[in-house]
Amino acid sequence: MAPDGSAFLVNILFEYDAGIVGASSEIIHRLDLVRAKFQERYPELQFQYTGAIANAEAFLNATIQDAFTLLPIAYLVMVVSLLFFLRSFVATAVTLTIVSASIIFAFGTWCWWNKSLNSIVLAAPTVIMVIAVSDSIHVLITFLQKFRSGTSKKE
Repeated sequence: MAPDGSAFLVNILFEYDAGIVGASSEIIHRLDLVRAKFQERYPELQFQYTGAIANAEAFLNATIQDAFTLLPIAYLVMVVSLLFFLRSFVATAVTLTIVSASIIFAFGTWCWWNKSLNSIVLAAPTVIMVIAVSDSIHVLITFLQKFRSGTSKKE
């Protein structure tokens, strides 16, 4: 307790298996229920919690929110950029298919292995998008330059 009585700390140590999917979310959910009861009973007080579990949950929620807002924006920027630079709907569609299939395959494999999602894993679509677009651009630019210069598709 603070000397002037303005703050009070309760330390709780949680031991849980981090490999269990949703364990930290369940702890945070139960803490929210307890905090709501105390907040109702003592509305003049402010209740907060922090620590590794709260931080992990906050990062996970922020990453999920980013995935629902930033990933669609990144897809839109990617499609517009590809259409502008490649000047080909087919090349853009091929690149978009490669990116989407790579992300679906990576997450499908991760879930098939029954691994939990965390903020690092949820950053994978951005990384996969960058790598897949880079590789696709190099291959497609070379192909389109040769094709537009008169080289046949078989060569």
